[in-house]
Amino acid sequence: MIKSLSVALCGFITLSAATFAAAATEVKVTDVHLCCKACVNGVNKATADVKGATVEADQKTKTVTIKAETDEAAAAAVKALADAGFHGTVSDAKLAMKYDDKLPEGKVKRLALNVGHNCCGACTTAIKKAVEKVAGVKAVAAKAKDVNIVIEGEFDAKAVVTALREAGFGAKTE
Repeated sequence: MIKSLSVALCGFITLSAATFAAAATEVKVTDVHLCCKACVNGVNKATADVKGATVEADQKTKTVTIKAETDEAAAAAVKALADAGFHGTVSDAKLAMKYDDKLPEGKVKRLALNVGHNCCGACTTAIKKAVEKVAGVKAVAAKAKDVNIVIEGEFDAKAVVTALREAGFGAKTE
């Protein structure tokens, strides 16, 4: 009995150590736009090919949890999320989402953006609400399942991109 318990305990400790080693880096990405199952599927699809990382999207909490073998694998998963149009606050600042923004300076009258993710009517509504809050925006052309949007008025382009990212969407110029 004691020998069996010892063997079982050693097995549990080994399994626990292996599980811990497999997830050396864990980061949470919060405030991600995840309004529906299609959004969750989009996260899964975007990160499916990232080696050494497992990703779980929680629609209820709007959080994506990344468990990775290394910081590099975690960074690759974060980049895959951003490339797919999902944005959020990364719990580890050194793995924060990075963008190569090529936005015009000052006020513009028209701006075409790729939001990367816009799978349904609820996504489109959230995109429009975020952009319409920016001073000077007069019109937002966005359709469900179309990642390209056009904003018109007289507004600051950086403010529009910031508003979209705060709403959980990536955004980049076309």
